[in-house]
Amino acid sequence: MVRNPQMATPQGWLGALVGFVAADVLTGSTLPTALLLTCANLVGAAIGCFYLSRLAKPHLSLQTTESVLHLILVSLAASVSAGLAGAAAMQYLFGQPFASGFYFWSLGEIVHYAIILPMVLAAPTPQQTRQWWRNFRQTASLPGLYRQSIPLLALVLSSAAALWIGGPGAVMFSVPALLWCALSYNLFGATVVTLIFSSWTTIAISQHYLDLSVTWPLAVADLQSIRIGILLLTLTPLTVAIISAARQQLLQQVQHLASHDQLSGLLNRRAFHDQATQCLQAQQRQSPLLAVLMLDIDRFKSINDTWGHSAGDQVLVNFTQVASECLGERGLFGRVGGEEFSILVPVSSADEAGQIAENIRQRFAHTPLDLGAGRLIEATVSIGVVTTQDAEPLKQLLLRADQALYQAKHQGRNRVQLAVPA
Repeated sequence: MVRNPQMATPQGWLGALVGFVAADVLTGSTLPTALLLTCANLVGAAIGCFYLSRLAKPHLSLQTTESVLHLILVSLAASVSAGLAGAAAMQYLFGQPFASGFYFWSLGEIVHYAIILPMVLAAPTPQQTRQWWRNFRQTASLPGLYRQSIPLLALVLSSAAALWIGGPGAVMFSVPALLWCALSYNLFGATVVTLIFSSWTTIAISQHYLDLSVTWPLAVADLQSIRIGILLLTLTPLTVAIISAARQQLLQQVQHLASHDQLSGLLNRRAFHDQATQCLQAQQRQSPLLAVLMLDIDRFKSINDTWGHSAGDQVLVNFTQVASECLGERGLFGRVGGEEFSILVPVSSADEAGQIAENIRQRFAHTPLDLGAGRLIEATVSIGVVTTQDAEPLKQLLLRADQALYQAKHQGRNRVQLAVPA
């Protein structure tokens, strides 16, 4: 309900209540017992949802170092609320003392919240998942997959060593591997690994697979001590993963600022040249036909002189939006000068390259900029186009496209000019 607020309705809560009660009844509980215990659990969930719904988005998606503090606080608030309701239910149903019921219930809940909630909050959206899958298919390699699997393999081996050696310190054997995973994987991956490890550790201890050299059955104090230990063990890699993700996000923001034009949001000259050079090098292996377009807004100085530089900036942004819509997700698009732009796009033929350029030209010519109060700026663009299938240097391609652009300007502007094949 936090990830999908449209489900946080009375009908949504009623559906959750019916689902939990039905599951308890099917596993042998009586209806009154199932109803009371489910209500106790939902009290904690409701308090947690209330707290989370009031957090800023960066905290909610675990993007800041303060997110760990908020995660602990929301888990504490939800578990205490559930513990109070659960203790009352346990006292009414089974005659268990309120204090011990509260202690047992709330501590169990906070462990569950701390283990499961981070994965839920860090889970990618369907759109992010599709984007990740596209990037994975394009960049994945067998050596890279081997390197990525090493931290996970270290975690498996350290867990196996804990089973084999045993002893009170066995639960700490996997801490270095957990930290390695937290630094190696993205935030969601780290939360999944932490969830699996914490669940496995809890099961291994309860089923006596992991020998801690303690006397069974465990006293209540010993059991709660183990739960607190698992809780802190879970928070350690989670904290590292969140800090690492926050630093990575900050680094990406700095890299984006360094490689993108502030006004248009397009690649700047240096970034366009670097990425276009990489595309041309990849072309030698794949041999697709590539088109380079040089685009220049006609009489842009006159627009600035007549309407002002602010209006000129709006014209640049308007052109960026029009051309980006025409390109879709294909190719590279950069602003390489004041009113000059470059595009590198894969095409099937020189005719297709010309059609792309013509579509941009026509769309921009028919999309005047509305300044309000009946003031419209009608601007046009001239485009030079060159195609290549050979390993031609980018500098040479841009020179040929620029020469074609000059011809388009010389012939009257607002036109597309195809370069003569080299």
